[in-house]
Amino acid sequence: MSTAPLSGVRVVDTTDDSANFAGRLLADLGAEVILVEPPGGSPARALPPIVGGASLSFSLRNANKRSIVLDTATAEGQQQLLDLLGGADVWIDTGAPLDVEAVSTARPDLVVVSVQPFGEPGPYSGYQASDPVLFALSGMLSLSRIAGRPPLLPPGRIAYDVGGVMAAYLALVGLWNRMDTGDGQHFQLSLHEAMVQAADAVLPVAEQLGPRGPISYPTYRCTDGFVRIVLLLPRHTEAMLAWLDEGREGGPLDRTDAAEVAAEYARFFAARDVASTVDEAQGRGIPLAPVLSLQAVLDAEPLREGRVFVDGEVLANRRAALPAGLFQVGEENVGFRHRAPDPGEHTDDVLASRDTAAGVAAAAAPVEPGPPLKGVRVLDFGVVYAAPETGKLLADFGADVIRVESRSNPDLARLAGGAAGMSAQFVTLNRNKRSFGVDLKSDTGRELVRRLVERSDVLIENMARGVLEKLGLGADELRQLNPGLIIVSSQLFGRAGGWSDWRGFGPSARGAGGLSGLWRYPDDETGFADSTSVFPDHFVGRLGALAALAWLIERRASGHGEAIRIPQAGAVTNHLSEQFVMQSLAPESTSPVTVTSGVYACAGDDQWCVVTIVDDHARRRVAAAIDAPPTDDLQEVLAAWTSSRTPTEAMEQLQAAGIAAAAVLTPTDVLSDPHLVERGFIRVLMQPGWDPLFVEGDSVRCALVPETPLEPAPVHGEHTREIAVDVLGLSEHEVDDLVSSGVLEVPPP
Repeated sequence: MSTAPLSGVRVVDTTDDSANFAGRLLADLGAEVILVEPPGGSPARALPPIVGGASLSFSLRNANKRSIVLDTATAEGQQQLLDLLGGADVWIDTGAPLDVEAVSTARPDLVVVSVQPFGEPGPYSGYQASDPVLFALSGMLSLSRIAGRPPLLPPGRIAYDVGGVMAAYLALVGLWNRMDTGDGQHFQLSLHEAMVQAADAVLPVAEQLGPRGPISYPTYRCTDGFVRIVLLLPRHTEAMLAWLDEGREGGPLDRTDAAEVAAEYARFFAARDVASTVDEAQGRGIPLAPVLSLQAVLDAEPLREGRVFVDGEVLANRRAALPAGLFQVGEENVGFRHRAPDPGEHTDDVLASRDTAAGVAAAAAPVEPGPPLKGVRVLDFGVVYAAPETGKLLADFGADVIRVESRSNPDLARLAGGAAGMSAQFVTLNRNKRSFGVDLKSDTGRELVRRLVERSDVLIENMARGVLEKLGLGADELRQLNPGLIIVSSQLFGRAGGWSDWRGFGPSARGAGGLSGLWRYPDDETGFADSTSVFPDHFVGRLGALAALAWLIERRASGHGEAIRIPQAGAVTNHLSEQFVMQSLAPESTSPVTVTSGVYACAGDDQWCVVTIVDDHARRRVAAAIDAPPTDDLQEVLAAWTSSRTPTEAMEQLQAAGIAAAAVLTPTDVLSDPHLVERGFIRVLMQPGWDPLFVEGDSVRCALVPETPLEPAPVHGEHTREIAVDVLGLSEHEVDDLVSSGVLEVPPP
């Protein structure tokens, strides 16, 4: 069992604060990540929050790395960087003073990931970015609110974290391709487009949302806190309504009276405490989860049992409780090992060792040309968002992703309605995949699936815990069938004591992981602004793709597979690492992280913009841009200034002055965003049974990787026959018999 699948991989990291999470992820997975800093250290070391004289943000996103100081403003420093790259496998960069194309030409086997805020070319190419700016331009911020109130920025760094995972994933796509072909690749990643890709699949439904907005996941007050309920299946709603009816005076609830049903929910939960109510709901199969404070998460005994947090040296000689890691393998958490390095802490050691890293050698013979993941077979047991997103990312780069589906237990996104038996979100999450329909309740059907497992490389799933085990497809059984299989699972919790079997979805994870409690209006304890988001589903989906490739790379050396868990609540706690460390160090703190961005009203009805001011230098630039004396209250003056301008005018004028600012776009606005349009990011998918659907395109440009194909999402069982013949080796006659008996499922004529 390996918890360091990238051992032997050397990564040179010349990123700024926008992308340093990519190197942290690769370091967590065992790579040697060398952070290159200028004399005096990285500018990101000065970013808030500052604890004990050090940047907590920098410290957490550069843990597990090594540091080397080079003066790349000089010819000698640039040559030292070139020499360092000569012994590296991967280079992740946000603007080192080298000609990237020249380096790629000189080192054709080097995998290069250039991370840019907006990508080039395009109208926003010279714009300044911040995490809130990218979040605002994705369409997500416009949905993060309570009706009648301004949009509310989330805590943490959703856009930068999403982009960091994508950059790390691209690095592994390049390594995998190099192992087949011997060739490196140069990927150019746009953080802006990466965030739009992860924005809750809003593009396909942008024109359908209207003023109603997306589905809302409500919270309810209990006697000692709040709970959030997520009713996605008819059986969830029926179980909840039956619970409401038990002992109800006046008989069963009139289910046709929506107002009375909503009022009954509020009355029901108001009379109960959080802990016992959640326990009973989970026992009834109802996805109910607590909305916990940071301290409540830190104190939760089930999370202590699951070692979700570790006591680590976050800063030099300063320890705190911090999330243990995003991945779980067996009883181990794959994540934090040691604090971020001091500037240049490893310069002498690194410069003295320039050997090419091992473990990722090229194939002995060239392979046929094609997309990077050609030849990788993935079985997708995913439902709704998280696991299907993992499958989508693998399919986009050429893997053969087969959805294993059964009519007796269809994907929620198929039940969600829409044309052709699928929702618009299902279309974009499952494009480029194949569908294998099979009756999993039959012995013969399960045996056919076992034979598929024997012929596959990866299995991804996010079903309720225990579902696959009941089908005889638990991790142990799967590994016996195929010792080389990589299994990536995601449920609400991993190892978490009494909570390990809880049912839940992304909104449940935000509550139980501490995010919902922070993402609410400070003057209203009931004002949760995250009721429409499914975060961290798409974030977890990207982590799943990263994990699958990391352990596939390790398998080439070991020959062994692995089972990896990515708990959704764990994704939330790791996303909030800064907040949890601050809470651990100062439990009485009510504002764990410094706020550097604000949402400002603009001219027009319900129009907004975001402005980021990180330091005094930025404050002076803003004051000069809006012609305000530096002594004035800048927030008030800025608010008055934006109120007389449209969001686009405010964004353009502030960006012209070098200020990170953005219009708060709705999903419909995103469809006509001039930068995305000019770059061809907004694409049209022709899905049978639908009008043409707008979907997100590629966030990456690469000369050796073709544009992502847009094959339609499959109808249920669309490819059952071809998979049964081509993969399982059945004859046409055998397939006909299995279809006639109902074991194999195909679309109706």
